[in-house]
Amino acid sequence: MGSSVSCTSNTKVIDTAFEKQEKSERKIEDCTETVKSSSHCLKSDPIEALPSNNSSAPPPCDPIEAPPSNNILAPPPGDQIEAPTLNDIVAPPPAPSVTMSTSNKQKENGDDKDAGTENSKDKGEAENGEKKVENEWMTDEELEEFRKKTFDYLRDTANEVVALKTRHESGGAFVTKIYNATIRFNQIYFALKKTVRENIHKFRKDIAELMMETKYFNLSCEIVMEIYKNGWCGKDGKEEKSKTVPLTNSLITLLNFSDGCDEYAIGLANEPGFLDTLKQILGDSLPKYFAKEGEPKLSGIEEKLMKHSLSIVHNMSMRESNISKLRDADMISCLKPYLKSPNEMYALNALASLAGLINEEECDVINSNKEIVMILLDCIRKGMKDKMRRCKGWSCQESVFTVKLLARNDANMKTLVDLGALELLVEMAKIGDDGEQFESVSALWALCFDEDNQSLITGKPELGVVDLLVDLKSSENEKIKKACNGALWTLRDALKKTVVEKYKKIEAEYAFQLRKKVIPLKMERGYTPDGWLGFIVGAKLFFEFSPKYPFEDKMKALLREIDGVLGGSGDIPDSGEIIKPQVASVTEAAGAHSVDYADTASSASNTVARISVSKTTIDNVRKWTVDDVKKWIVKNGLEKCGISSLTGGEIALLATMRVECPDFFYKCLQDMLRVKDLLTMSKIVWALHDLS
Repeated sequence: MGSSVSCTSNTKVIDTAFEKQEKSERKIEDCTETVKSSSHCLKSDPIEALPSNNSSAPPPCDPIEAPPSNNILAPPPGDQIEAPTLNDIVAPPPAPSVTMSTSNKQKENGDDKDAGTENSKDKGEAENGEKKVENEWMTDEELEEFRKKTFDYLRDTANEVVALKTRHESGGAFVTKIYNATIRFNQIYFALKKTVRENIHKFRKDIAELMMETKYFNLSCEIVMEIYKNGWCGKDGKEEKSKTVPLTNSLITLLNFSDGCDEYAIGLANEPGFLDTLKQILGDSLPKYFAKEGEPKLSGIEEKLMKHSLSIVHNMSMRESNISKLRDADMISCLKPYLKSPNEMYALNALASLAGLINEEECDVINSNKEIVMILLDCIRKGMKDKMRRCKGWSCQESVFTVKLLARNDANMKTLVDLGALELLVEMAKIGDDGEQFESVSALWALCFDEDNQSLITGKPELGVVDLLVDLKSSENEKIKKACNGALWTLRDALKKTVVEKYKKIEAEYAFQLRKKVIPLKMERGYTPDGWLGFIVGAKLFFEFSPKYPFEDKMKALLREIDGVLGGSGDIPDSGEIIKPQVASVTEAAGAHSVDYADTASSASNTVARISVSKTTIDNVRKWTVDDVKKWIVKNGLEKCGISSLTGGEIALLATMRVECPDFFYKCLQDMLRVKDLLTMSKIVWALHDLS
């Protein structure tokens, strides 16, 4: 399929314009043969592959799979088409050296979504042992000059062939200028290298827009529709290269450029007759593709048309505005059989397309093909390790987009989570660019609508979903921010029971350690706090901001309370006074109340035994020496209670904690002092009580 081509000059060795393609069943096919000897080349100057980073060279034009000169310049023997001049192709760079080898013919193994997928490895040395290429990035100036020359060249080419009044030869084949143009636009997809991924994507998108602007896009569709309708074989039944080359090159060009340009993919669905042609290709291919032993099989060209058509349909299905057109064309029935394809990448294309087309009632089609979903997740896993963020032609972004589409159906949500989708999406969102992050958090949002998934996400902090959403909700990208906020809102009820409770408790503990006053705010009418929060609210003045009361009244009351705290009227009075809970009368207008701390032993009676300790006592205990602490421990029989190492300040803190927040106090005894039995706990409690 391809031989190695390199260019040399008097200055430095630079990479060729087109990388050698990865070995894959879905790679670009020019339907040309490897050059077997130099006698196959025409006597005119051969076409050379142009350096991708040499801004002084003209734009590239050779096909990705370096076809033999006789296949580029003219169709195979028997088709009487005049060979074009060098101006029909492109002027080669000065004194290039070209080596074509027959030993590197590409093998087909696997199935890439993009035809002609790039190598993830940067080949610095030619396959045939030529001089190693310098691994240098293009400068901004080189990149801009390369883009300008390439676009000028492609625009001239497109305008010329679109304006042709006579497009066909007498035998029905397209004229040579169109034949060569299909090769140029095919190969240009992989021309730009040695720059960041964002520049490569923009380069390709801009070329797609140029093709639409010049109407070359429409010409490519016309070539595919016309040649498929009229056939590509001669009277002798043999395939004619003059027809198969433009057919496959045009179909591959439409496939590759519809991958990264929305307008291009939408244009394909709206091109009159094109969707019907794709449907016809897929329908015609089914009998031979699934043929039994002894029955006619697909030819090489027929299978290429089938797999490229599957990929184009998938690219179209990724655009929301195309869905109704694809459904109206009954593309679902065309795609379903391919879910059973023995080729996993064909099946994945069908699954991804159906994910965007089917509704809730039809989701069983996907839920019964879990093994294909596993292939999809594996593409994400492997793609994250690739420099171009691709696996077998599938970009991470479109793979995650497919996960998001699958997650729209309830039955698929559990399947995706069971197969490990959550972990992959979190990892992708952490390392991806804006586009990958948006699709990842959008997919997470979709998965959050399942109640079981909500419990899993909020109940297992180690998954990192909530932390990720909280981090990215402050993203500068509005789409990412909106998706994160949406996901967190969807999780709000589950978060109340798990993660938020955890963080609120930590905040409350921290406030207590700093001896900061806590003013509880009740935001939901009818909500009754329990557990640790119930202890706090039950002992303090709180303000209810539910719709039950006017917001302005509540805010005024809260501001008065805050002003009082900042003015020094907190829980700790001047020296000598007794520290006791603040008692507030119930104020209906403010919706606030407070309850004294009480000994549970006295709860049966109408009297409340208030727990108190003077500030003077606390200050004195804080000043205790080691001997003072030892005397107190011996006096109260605490030698075996595990608190011998406490300082006076720590004992004072325990005494204060027992008054201000009993829940924290008992939790501290259990978790920090490791008190596990009631006898030990009672000794410590009554020893602290005697301090008063």
